[in-house]
Amino acid sequence: MIAGFVVRGDETRPVLLRAVGPTLARYGVTGLLEDPVLELFNGEGEMVLSNQRWGSEGDALGITAASKTAGAFSLEVGSADAAILTTLPPGLYTAVVSGREGAEGNALVEVYDLGGLPKGGLALSNISTRARVGATASDPMIAGLVVGGHGPRKVLVCAVGPTLGSFGLPDALVAPMVEIVAADGGSLDLEGDWSRVGADAAIRRKAAVTAGAFALQERSLEVSWIAELDPGSWTVLVRGLGGDEGVALIEIYDITPSL
Repeated sequence: MIAGFVVRGDETRPVLLRAVGPTLARYGVTGLLEDPVLELFNGEGEMVLSNQRWGSEGDALGITAASKTAGAFSLEVGSADAAILTTLPPGLYTAVVSGREGAEGNALVEVYDLGGLPKGGLALSNISTRARVGATASDPMIAGLVVGGHGPRKVLVCAVGPTLGSFGLPDALVAPMVEIVAADGGSLDLEGDWSRVGADAAIRRKAAVTAGAFALQERSLEVSWIAELDPGSWTVLVRGLGGDEGVALIEIYDITPSL
């Protein structure tokens, strides 16, 4: 599982990254990745840090405190979950989650900006995660995000499938569908040909260029949508149209300052 994110601005940011496998059993998740490995790479492709077994190989006290500050659920004491607590300069980063000795299973990758919203605007401005979407309604790709501050934020949400083929990635999801769910259970369903919705498509193209997102194929059945989200917790679910399965990329960009 691969999660890319961008730290903007001109200052370093305190960041918490977690690769959660065993602790997910607490929430009824099955088929877990029992021993996740978390690696952090910079924009040049160099590995910056890595971790296995957060309690024995990481800063256990610092990670516990940072998780509480971020509003994240606690990790089981002595679990094989992985976590990295660090400070990052502005730039592009990639968090890669794999299984020790090639193991497979369900896992959660998380990235938290612990520094709050800076005066200049954006800090952690986007996250993009690639994973496999299953064939059943109960096996989607799930992305959670938190909107901080006191007012709504405009976000660009993209669910990419067919365009991944142009980057040499096989078995891409042909027609992604997106459901955005609020903490109170309200939801918005998005699907269809992203490039055929008149003026809205032009606005989304502009937002994607401003955010630094790569261009989607014209007339592809991918989702690219601008939504205004109130402060709070949100969940983005990606499924395949008609029970299709395959590899997809979910991208979420904070575009409030640009539109």
